[in-house]
Amino acid sequence: DTDISAVEVCEGEEVTLSAVSTNGGTVTWDGGVVDGEAFTPPVGLNTYNATSDHGDDCEFTIDILVNPTPDVTLTVTSEELCEDESVIFSAGGADSYTFDPIDVVDGVAYTPGALGTMTYTVTGTTGDCENTASVDVTLNSVPVVTASVSEDEICLYETVVFTSGGDADSYEWDPIDIVDGAPYTPTEGAFVATVTGITQK
Repeated sequence: DTDISAVEVCEGEEVTLSAVSTNGGTVTWDGGVVDGEAFTPPVGLNTYNATSDHGDDCEFTIDILVNPTPDVTLTVTSEELCEDESVIFSAGGADSYTFDPIDVVDGVAYTPGALGTMTYTVTGTTGDCENTASVDVTLNSVPVVTASVSEDEICLYETVVFTSGGDADSYEWDPIDIVDGAPYTPTEGAFVATVTGITQK
């Protein structure tokens, strides 16, 4: 009389084999299997034989198929980005995928909603076996940037001073020859100066 927990499992899962002699004999399994104790068989088709020390008992053979777990991968176009920017997650190694958060879709642009670092996980499934992979993505806030000028209307050849502010790490002016806090002579007519604040990721 035999009891088998499963004849087809995934890599890493345990199996228990139990056999009882109806004639009172002692049953022994080959392959290092201990009757009634869980063990983890290797990937592939494994054959286990049970024998009894009673002459009237027959030898019993069982095949256990162990399917490999998929080697799941997860990549992202950028692991660090700014607010309102998008990334694309790409999963590989399995037949189907489920993401956490569930609104992430493989190969489709995704815009994170929460500032800070978040772990994104994909579960890949092939047959009845699954595995996971994860990647961290950090979403940074857009810096606050201000710009001011000492005078907004001057005569030709007079100078003004442009000043930037905010919580950025650095600032870049357009035109590029403007120096923050230094006298500058604009060209004739309406003149537009733009400052861009940059925060290091």
